[in-house]
Amino acid sequence: MTECHGILVVDDEPDLERLVRQRMRRDIREGQYKFYFAHDGIEALERLEEHDDIDMVLSDINMPRMDGLALLEQIQHADSDIRAVIVSAYGDMKNIRTAMNRGAFDFITKPIDFEDMRITIERTLSNMKVWREALASRDRLVALQQELDVASQMQQSILTTTFPTGPDHDVFASMLPAKEVGGDFFDVVNLEHGRIGLAVADVSDKGVHAAMFMMASRTLLKGAAIGLDTPGEVLREVNNLLVEDNNAAMFVTVFYGIYDPATGILTYSNGGHNPPVIVRADGNSEELPTTEGIALGVMENMPYGTASVSLSPGDFVVLFTDGVTEAEKASGEQFGLERLFDLFVGRAVADARAANTAVFEAVHEFAGDHHQSDDITCITLMRTQGAAGAGADDRPAAAEGAAEPAGRLTHQSFSVETRVEEIERILDIVDVLAEQEELPTDIVFQVKLSLEEVLMNVINHGHDDDEIHEVNISLTSSPESLTIEITDDGKPFDPLRDAPEPDTEASIEDREIGGLGVYLIRELMDDVGYRREDDKNHLVLIKRRGE
Repeated sequence: MTECHGILVVDDEPDLERLVRQRMRRDIREGQYKFYFAHDGIEALERLEEHDDIDMVLSDINMPRMDGLALLEQIQHADSDIRAVIVSAYGDMKNIRTAMNRGAFDFITKPIDFEDMRITIERTLSNMKVWREALASRDRLVALQQELDVASQMQQSILTTTFPTGPDHDVFASMLPAKEVGGDFFDVVNLEHGRIGLAVADVSDKGVHAAMFMMASRTLLKGAAIGLDTPGEVLREVNNLLVEDNNAAMFVTVFYGIYDPATGILTYSNGGHNPPVIVRADGNSEELPTTEGIALGVMENMPYGTASVSLSPGDFVVLFTDGVTEAEKASGEQFGLERLFDLFVGRAVADARAANTAVFEAVHEFAGDHHQSDDITCITLMRTQGAAGAGADDRPAAAEGAAEPAGRLTHQSFSVETRVEEIERILDIVDVLAEQEELPTDIVFQVKLSLEEVLMNVINHGHDDDEIHEVNISLTSSPESLTIEITDDGKPFDPLRDAPEPDTEASIEDREIGGLGVYLIRELMDDVGYRREDDKNHLVLIKRRGE
């Protein structure tokens, strides 16, 4: 007989009760869920007092009398076994962080997607059931293996089971847990503008503590993913949150990427994780270039770089944990990266599921009956042949008056603070990119000089206060050009309009101070574009490679 779970929905919108009853009518009729409703936190506490079969609370944050954040605190005091899910405005990281600190298990965003709500309810109740069973059997645990079994169930209960697919993209993921749970997890997040967030991670240590740390990491990652724009910013935010309350000194390696089906570009950041493998349509494979970043949870305020790769139709990316490459035979020989490269040579792959399955089958065949000592986790993202019409023409221009470079792109983005000593680090990054892209020496010199001038202007003149601010820098290399976009939250300044033309004919004694830096940038760069957007300056510099 199916267990009936009581769910309390707390929201002051009068139409929500009707919508929930309508959209969930089949589950209600089959006795799977029983819904209760309240219009604010005080009324919700009354419902909890009246009904002892409520397993889960789904609450809005903004309500009269008692809001959702205050309700979360009361629920924790009243019954810590009840799972709470909050409903938040899209990108409201401040309230999401507060809610997680007060015990919320997960969250969904407004306007409510009922399919997403259904999946979240199932995952929340599954986790609650596993945790209650773990607590009930705690006193009967006499061996480490029993505890590891509980951790494995907790681990499986939060994994995504439905994956986005479309005419031009396909995603599939799976995990084969080991008996000694290592804390692997993966997640797939639907983002704004049709983009897809992909994460694969591996928590240090084993057992229930690793499973709990894994759950916290996954929830924080999901919250940061919908509130921040770039993968590097996401990992930096999650790292700082994990460091705040990490008495067990655990850490997690994470690869997080954002895929845009409209352009075929995967933008990513790597926090100490195994670099994924990109398999081109012709079967050739290579590792994705690494980005700057260590495992999360070790030290606060660590930098996490961002890079991008362009997928052509038929290309796919395999994200995995070390359970793949470190799978062993009885002799101790490991599966290794080369076998993963060789796996797809001359092999036709129909979709993401087929690629994912091929990895698991190859690892299983290699290891034979040897004991599996670590979780095996894999996500595959494929740009399908239906994307043949997509390309550079579909991408928006970088700025007004500046054309987006065409062809396959190499992209890196990162954040720096408004401190002079940061400039040298940025120029070193330009040198690395220039070496990878084989840029001519004169172009590299001109780009570095222009970038240094821009950053010095932002540091010295961009703000009226003495606070440290953040500047975002994006470097994009194509066969035709190198594009640099600098974004800062300083005072509005359009170098194309606001900077006076210096008198280059005047003597040094007669020449007015200032203006030469902007003049130099205009002379050195082939194209300069500017726009003011979201209260930030966006300056785009383009240097063509030439013949």
